[in-house]
Amino acid sequence: MNTTHCQSCGLPFDAAHESLIATEKDGSKSDYCSFCYKDGEFIQAEATIADMVEVGVPHLGRKIGEEAAREQLSAFLPTLRRWKMREELIKSNGDLISST
Repeated sequence: MNTTHCQSCGLPFDAAHESLIATEKDGSKSDYCSFCYKDGEFIQAEATIADMVEVGVPHLGRKIGEEAAREQLSAFLPTLRRWKMREELIKSNGDLISST
């Protein structure tokens, strides 16, 4: 794991949050936080980026305001591994469907 943020919700992996880094099934550190991931699986596997934005807005909004938090999360979350992988899967499935 060499990430600085949870690759699902964006929680920073700084000294204050280091204890929140989740683990894989083999016990190794994950790229996700323990709010999003446990024992190699997403806790809310069906969550969408929109869901994750709404989860994060109250927390980040306390620092920068809800509107600014929603804008920042809407721009940042799609750059994280979980959401990139989901987009790639959706695109590849769409390509498969359109080619049949």
